[in-house]
Amino acid sequence: MSVLESLDSRILAAHESGDESHLALLYCEAAWSMDKEGRIDEACFFAVQAYALALSAGIEEARAVRAYLASHGREV
Repeated sequence: MSVLESLDSRILAAHESGDESHLALLYCEAAWSMDKEGRIDEACFFAVQAYALALSAGIEEARAVRAYLASHGREV
């Protein structure tokens, strides 16, 4: 089972529970995983989701995700 397959079920469960903080962290995990594989477009997709959720949840990870997106030319 790939990292994304494992994350997929956890992300779906977090969506069902409505836990934005947990969702933001899971999307961060997905983004960083894609980044490690050199899949930057996919990493940035997950990072955008993580950023929006982190902002909504008011968690500090929003800063790191914003910096990541900016460093890849995805202005936020």
